[in-house]
Amino acid sequence: MLRKLTALLLSLLILTGCAAKESNGEETVMPAETAATEPADSVYDAMVERSLLNIGNPYRLQQKIRAAQNGEDITVAYIGGSITEGLDVDYAQRYVTLTAKEFGETYCKGGKVTCVNAGLSGTPSNLGLVRLHKDVLDYEPDIVFVEFAVNDSQDFHEKQCFESLVRTVLMQENEPAVVLIFNRTQDGYTCQSVMGLTGMFYRLPMVSVTNAITEELDAGRMVWRDFSNDTVHPNAAGHRLTADFIAHLFAEAEQGEWEEYEVPSDTQYQAPFADPILITPDTDTELIADFGSFESFRANRTGFPVQWRADGTEPMKFTVTANAVFLIYHRCNRGNYGSADVYINGEKAMTIHAKDPDGWGEPYSRLLVKSKTVETYEIEIHPLQPSAEGIFDVYGIAYCQNET
Repeated sequence: MLRKLTALLLSLLILTGCAAKESNGEETVMPAETAATEPADSVYDAMVERSLLNIGNPYRLQQKIRAAQNGEDITVAYIGGSITEGLDVDYAQRYVTLTAKEFGETYCKGGKVTCVNAGLSGTPSNLGLVRLHKDVLDYEPDIVFVEFAVNDSQDFHEKQCFESLVRTVLMQENEPAVVLIFNRTQDGYTCQSVMGLTGMFYRLPMVSVTNAITEELDAGRMVWRDFSNDTVHPNAAGHRLTADFIAHLFAEAEQGEWEEYEVPSDTQYQAPFADPILITPDTDTELIADFGSFESFRANRTGFPVQWRADGTEPMKFTVTANAVFLIYHRCNRGNYGSADVYINGEKAMTIHAKDPDGWGEPYSRLLVKSKTVETYEIEIHPLQPSAEGIFDVYGIAYCQNET
């Protein structure tokens, strides 16, 4: 029934989308009669088949499905950017909400499903990595979906962050299943090609919204407006399709015979940032030896409700034993935002500008230290102006302790 309803919805979207274009006097990408000659069921079935980029080894996913069928409670978590957060669609329309709800309806026999939505707009996997424990792993999820394909860059640092995030989830004691989701923008940008290599390395199930819709867009059987009302974010129909693609993965994982999954002993890109420890104003702050001019306040910003703000120019000081250290701060392209100098072991290492042309008001993760070995670092954050002249807000400090 769900398949038929979705196919009908897809057909109606294509037909009404073209009619709207004609009534507005715009160029018609696909005549309505062309859509009518392509059976909606066949279009839908082809999209669903293409969406399963790789089944990998879904042993863990199958085990979680069986646990639900045996009456156990299941926690499903999602981490990503604004697509996962569900920008511009109602709560009930988000793929996150739909998949968790329908997982419960399909597989749960007496237990319940808890849905954890850790999507945060405008953030890449390096920011997802540092908040992974706080926003996802502290809930001990059984299944974790990872969606950063339109938010990440494709440089080596981002590859290391993405692998570190994936590996951290896989190494949890309760052996959660990990599923990668790949979206695209209207102009075709996606990190699927590089993230897919990580998925293949770890033999993970991968759902490609990109593969599913691109062929339909290129063939003219869909227009972008059928899937999204802007250049990135799925509309209600786009979220519905994404949920159907994930349901197809669940069905395939349930039916197969899979060997027990083992996390590879080696890594793809060293995973130097695996298992980060995050310090924020509302956690244990013993790491901070001297807060200087920084004082905590409740800003109620999504993801980081409490932060530190510098009222003067006295530095925050801390000593940390780590192979990598990140500073998470508020970045914006307008407003009264200032800068801070970072000193490491007594020497100036960099200047961080909170006012940045690429910022939009998001938490931003800046790598301060990276080493192949675990060393001790004395770090100072020196605000260059009092807050009245240039605001500098710190969300937190994250560090890792990995020998690579």
